[in-house]
Formats: sequence, structure tokens, C-alpha cells
Amino acid sequence: MTTAQKPPSARFAVIIDARAAAYAGDPMRIMGVCNSVSGKLLIQKMADWNEPVTVKDDTTVVTDTPDHFRHWSLAFDEKDHLRQVIKAFSEATRSKSLIIAEELRRFDPGEVIQMRKFDERGAALEFDSFVLNNGHMAILLAVWAARKAHGGYIINYSHEDISADDQDDNALDDDMLPFSI
Repeated sequence: MTTAQKPPSARFAVIIDARAAAYAGDPMRIMGVCNSVSGKLLIQKMADWNEPVTVKDDTTVVTDTPDHFRHWSLAFDEKDHLRQVIKAFSEATRSKSLIIAEELRRFDPGEVIQMRKFDERGAALEFDSFVLNNGHMAILLAVWAARKAHGGYIINYSHEDISADDQDDNALDDDMLPFSI
């Protein structure tokens, strides 16, 4: 069955395979599923870190150790992406679009993110480095990947949600057009 033949709900489900090993503790692999239409993410289970990555159209592999794998979809570099990851987690938390299975709640990143200060630019958040481990980081990476999947849906498919009655020149927001091409 091709992507075009799948029902819309299945076509927009993205499996997130998040692998973290650059932080405290044993390497951690967390599996989740994201609905790219709504942006909701369910962190479902832990999996074997050593299982080889298999390339699948509906799976995003996100890792903080890209040199360890032959294939990955999204590579986290702390220097370049840390702010994005924290922002993605904050947005997912505020919008209540993150669900963590009960057995994985001990890795809830909300437990290790602290507010350092609050100024005119907003809250400056940082990690409690004494507690942060690969489990926390794997969930943060999964949230980051899910936010990117949702953003990709918005850019690529949200125009299909416009009803036939609204499909005229005024139906699309002109301010968005340069960003949706």
C-alpha cells in the first residue's frame, strides 16, 4: 500500500525513534508516535539501543550520536539545537500535546528543566545537569522531531484542508505564501 492509498490518519502518523547516548547513564532508545496533523506525540516504550536502524518512510530517527548510525533523519547538535529542543518541549507541554506512558514518566524532561532567570526576552531555561540523563534527552529529541513533523505537515498539507467553497484567491493567507512554496 503506497502513501497515497493509506487512509489520511495513517498517512500522517510518524513513528519517532529517538536515540540518546551523549549524556549520563546507559544509551537510551525511546519509541513514540506522532500525529503530524495535530502535533500530538505519544511516548510509548523503550527499545533496544543496539537494534540496527531500518529505513522506513513513516519513521524518523533522531539522535545525538549520528556518527554511531549509518542512517538517521535528524541529528541533534547541542551547540546548534539546544534552544530549539527546549522550545519544542515547552510548546508541547503548554499545548498538552505530549503524552508519556506511565512506565517512562521517570524520564519526563519537565523534571530536569529549570528557569534560570526571567527578563524582557522571556524565561531563560536550563537543565539540572546533576539529574539529566539519556532517557530525558531521548524524550526531548522525540518531542523535537514531532514538532518538526507537525511543522512539515502545516507547510505541505494544510492547504488541502480548505473546503471547495473557500478555494479562491482569497482563501489562502497571502502573508504565508512565501513560506509555503
